[in-house]
Amino acid sequence: MEFMNVVRMEIQAGKFEEWQGIMASNFKAAAEQGGVPGMIEIRHVRYGENKVCVVGRWASKEAFMKMRPMLVANLDRFRHLLVPSDAGDTDPIAGDVIFSTV
Repeated sequence: MEFMNVVRMEIQAGKFEEWQGIMASNFKAAAEQGGVPGMIEIRHVRYGENKVCVVGRWASKEAFMKMRPMLVANLDRFRHLLVPSDAGDTDPIAGDVIFSTV
């Protein structure tokens, strides 16, 4: 069953370009290794000056869980640029896809 993860985060003022550079580096490293196994796609949606929502689409929950350590390692590369909230550095959710128009 297809699986999705969604993560909201806010980047510190004046740090958005630095965050983008780290994300570009993460994507380049993944591409050089042939992609991220089990990931169908990922989207980064900017919904405020420094706010981003990341939406990942995965082949299965198992594929997502297998790659979680890599995702956390990527997060650790830019965690220092995030604004902490009541939810922590990020506000993550994940679950099975129960309806899709695709």
